[in-house]
Amino acid sequence: MFESRRVPEIVIVLKCKEKATFDRIIDRESIRALFNQKMEVRETERRKVREEERKVYYEEITKVAEDEEAK
Repeated sequence: MFESRRVPEIVIVLKCKEKATFDRIIDRESIRALFNQKMEVRETERRKVREEERKVYYEEITKVAEDEEAK
């Protein structure tokens, strides 16, 4: 419009409040569901890593050297 040589015949100006526009456009339920799903996957991965680390640590502290006796 700025580079055209003709003046536009009709100009439409839409006025609306930002909150009303966001409420119509943004689907909060699907965003919340996706967020919760990703957080569950993240927590599951954390739990799995934590259990593996605990298992390795437990094996490390309970391992007895071959030349030592259990105390």
